[in-house]
Amino acid sequence: MKSRQDLAERKALLIIRSDLERLRLRLAIDSLRSSVTPLVTGSASTPVKVLWRLLGYAAPTASVLNRLGGAVRLAAIGMVAYRAVRSWRERRSK
Repeated sequence: MKSRQDLAERKALLIIRSDLERLRLRLAIDSLRSSVTPLVTGSASTPVKVLWRLLGYAAPTASVLNRLGGAVRLAAIGMVAYRAVRSWRERRSK
């Protein structure tokens, strides 16, 4: 069984590794953002920068929206099936 000191050292090492990975990810995201952001000069540069910044903040929510999209798609299929059965029952009862 590992001692408390071994576990504390392992925990500290894992925290340092996760911080390092977080910094690497942030650097990669900043690099990607700077390569994608168009080079615009003049009076239109401020609105474009604001738009790209908002897009950068909204992009991580896209994965959440993709998962939500699957649930919405399933609900839509369920509604179509419900309406088809209801329509079929109405025709049958006439």
